[in-house]
Amino acid sequence: MSKTIPEISVIVAVYNTEKYLKQCVDSILSQTYKNFELILVNDGSTDSSVKICDHYAKKDERIKVLHQKNSGQTVARQAGFLKSSGKYCLVFDSDDWLEPTALEQMHKAITENNADMVIFDGYFNYDERSITVRQSINSGLYDEKRLLKELYPTMLYSGRFYYFSVYAAMWNKLFKRELLQKHLLNVKPDIRIGEDGLTSFSSLLDSKVVYVMENALLYHYRDNNISITRSYYKEQINNALSLYDAYNELNHKLKNKYDLSEQIDYYLLYNLKSIVIEEFFYRHKKSLIKRLLYIRSILNNNTVKNVLSKYYKKGMKFEHLALFSAMRIGSTFFTTCIALLIAYKMRLRLIIKRTKVS
Repeated sequence: MSKTIPEISVIVAVYNTEKYLKQCVDSILSQTYKNFELILVNDGSTDSSVKICDHYAKKDERIKVLHQKNSGQTVARQAGFLKSSGKYCLVFDSDDWLEPTALEQMHKAITENNADMVIFDGYFNYDERSITVRQSINSGLYDEKRLLKELYPTMLYSGRFYYFSVYAAMWNKLFKRELLQKHLLNVKPDIRIGEDGLTSFSSLLDSKVVYVMENALLYHYRDNNISITRSYYKEQINNALSLYDAYNELNHKLKNKYDLSEQIDYYLLYNLKSIVIEEFFYRHKKSLIKRLLYIRSILNNNTVKNVLSKYYKKGMKFEHLALFSAMRIGSTFFTTCIALLIAYKMRLRLIIKRTKVS
């Protein structure tokens, strides 16, 4: 007797989250909607996450576990997708959790509206507080005409610098399987930051019907990375340039539908801002000389030069204008000074926030 194909595949990449994994899995197993499968992909964890995954798989036949050497979140998600069989897919992180009726509400929204994707809202959960995260676009049904008119023009740039009209994450979207077949599996493994947005936005561009749910706070995102001691990713500029190339490749394929060129340039500016400031915000062992040489290499990159030469000023704060002006003239000294000022302002804000909480 053949098994019934589940309506929803929930795909969770797991890496060293023993502290939170049980809450994550329990929130899925306790859903009011039951016709789902859960794919847990252990991405080379070195803690008890491995045992926790296997324990749950023995308890519930809807759970499948994959073990692989550490290859990064993109590869883990792709492996989980290939193991899945659901008509719709939800992809999220192993330290997050769902509201009890989340799958039921998502499934109802995507089936009743015959949508390729549904978008919902959620919470950012910090140690001391939680805040709601809502889309800046209106709720309701978006057909191709409305997507072209209202969503695509502000997708990567909402008119305010560093703000998208659609949140880039995958966790606040339920996808038709066919979208991830094309767009999740197409993400290159070397893109380790921004892979969510690349999958989400390419899927949006390939959708005919998208439904944005109203007042649907269904997901809890746990932010564990507000510390200035969090891990430093040294390949950020290579990642940003690979991401830029991937978006331009996508734009070339879909240019007859909508031209994202200006928004893609903005997106590289977002990443350049973060890369330069994070050289001085997070604590890592790189010497000052090496940091300066790294910034100089960024400023000398031809793609970076090209985007900076035509950068747009709409929606930017003064500090961003100052930073990009320094970068545009190729000044390592002024770029470093401004980045240091912004980084220390961010550190001070974080210290004040912690003081208020304690």
